[in-house]
Amino acid sequence: MKTQYFQWDDNRFSVKVKLIDDQHRKLFADISTLIHLLDTRVELSEVESVVDDLFDYIDYHFSTEEKLLAKHPEFAAHHAKHLGFTEKIRELERQLLSANPEATATNLYLFLGEWLQHHIQTEDRLYFAYLHQHNLLPPA
Repeated sequence: MKTQYFQWDDNRFSVKVKLIDDQHRKLFADISTLIHLLDTRVELSEVESVVDDLFDYIDYHFSTEEKLLAKHPEFAAHHAKHLGFTEKIRELERQLLSANPEATATNLYLFLGEWLQHHIQTEDRLYFAYLHQHNLLPPA
C-alpha cells in the first residue's frame, strides 16, 4: 500500500466546489507519488515523467479554477499568483537536469506541497467563499 505523504483534509482545504476539491485532491495524491518515488530512489527519468504529468495537470487545474474565479473582483491578483507559481515550478523543472537533480527534486516537492497547502488555505478558500456568498458560481 502506498504511503500518503501529503494528506488531504476537507476541513482544512475544501473550497466547497466538488470539481475544484477533486482536482486539489489529485494534486495532493500526485505530490505524494512524487515524494514516494524520491524516497524509493527510482531513476531520474521516472521522476521527470511524473513531474511532467504533474505540471500538465497543474496547468489544467489553474485553467479550470480561473474560469470559475473570473467573476471575483480580485481575480487578476489570483491569476498573477498562479503565473508566479508556474514560473517557479518550470525553473525547478529545468534544474532537475542540473548537477544535483536529487536536491532539486526534494526542493521541488517541498515547494509544491507548501505552496499548494498555503494557497488553498489562504487564497482559494477565501476567493471561493466570496463567490459562494455572492452566488457567482455556476450550478453544480
